[in-house]
Formats: sequence, C-alpha cells, structure tokens
Amino acid sequence: MGQVLTKCPETDRKVSTGLWMTQPQLQALTTPHAFRCSACGRVHHWTAADAWVTSAPGRVMAEGSGGPVP
Repeated sequence: MGQVLTKCPETDRKVSTGLWMTQPQLQALTTPHAFRCSACGRVHHWTAADAWVTSAPGRVMAEGSGGPVP
C-alpha cells in the first residue's frame, strides 16, 4: 500500500491526495476525487489517470516546499 500522489495543475509539483491504497485499488477508481492541494491551497479534482501510488509507504516531500506533504 502506498500514498496516492498527483500533480498540482497550478504549480506542477507532486502532491499527496491524502489517500493510501494499492495500485489495483487506484486503477479501479472510476469517479473524480477532490482534495485541498498542499502546494497552492486550492481544491483540485483528480482521476485515476492523473495519479500514481508511491512504491514505499512514508511521507513524501513536495517539490520545492522544504517540508513533507501531509
């Protein structure tokens, strides 16, 4: 199981969606999901095609943020 990441459409940074799942679970999602972006503070919608699962559990660093993505 890993953290689900996507890219912020405003900053193009990798960000956490706040969800944890396996790759098969991600691929099974059929509807868009919303989250508040840690990179820009806006609410974005993502689909399974826009996201990926980290290979190792743990907190990831937002590109250029200097801190972990919650």
